[in-house]
Amino acid sequence: KGTWTVTSANQPPRIESVAPSAGSSKTDEAVIFRTVHSDPDGSQNILCANLLINTFLNGANCFSAQYNQTANKFYLVNDANTSFGNGYAPRSPITLENSYVKLDLSRTAVSSSGNSLLIDWCVIFKNTFTGSKNIYSYVEDKAGARDGWRPIGTWTITTTNQPPRIDSVAPPAGSSKADEAVIFRTTYSDPDGSQDILCVNLLINSWLNGANCFSAQYNQTANKF
Repeated sequence: KGTWTVTSANQPPRIESVAPSAGSSKTDEAVIFRTVHSDPDGSQNILCANLLINTFLNGANCFSAQYNQTANKFYLVNDANTSFGNGYAPRSPITLENSYVKLDLSRTAVSSSGNSLLIDWCVIFKNTFTGSKNIYSYVEDKAGARDGWRPIGTWTITTTNQPPRIDSVAPPAGSSKADEAVIFRTTYSDPDGSQDILCVNLLINSWLNGANCFSAQYNQTANKF
């Protein structure tokens, strides 16, 4: 006579979804991606979940982050894809970043519902990371069973418009006689490229008023003064 205990075999976790699964955003704009991962053995059996956003499946020079449920910490991979760096808990007043992206932990959250683990990743893309990207995910349980890496969505990042700047005028001071031609060279710059400048104005008067003075505009789109 004896006794015997039969335990369930470990079941692998699964990547369920990401929301939004497609769309676009501008650089420096926060986007919250919600990933859902499930485990038949319970959401508490999930060890870690990863989110990777890049042109192809490579962790370098992109957004590549991990949530480790056992440690209850988020990690962001460095540019070279060689280190996760220091980890911090969700809702920490900290922003993790590399040269391409940021992970705002103050707006990053984790919750569970039944067998599902839900992660809200607050991602901010920098001007160094633009264009069409794929969204990949990975999940692993405490027994080493896994699902991924799989593509689960697409995203497009566009550049945030940067304001133009008045740089200089030459000569900046001096004098001339009436009916004498004077050439003033003005210089303007735009971080998005000089072609992004619509128009520039030059006004010469005793005060800032366009009446009874020299007030002119160059419209680059029309290529007209």
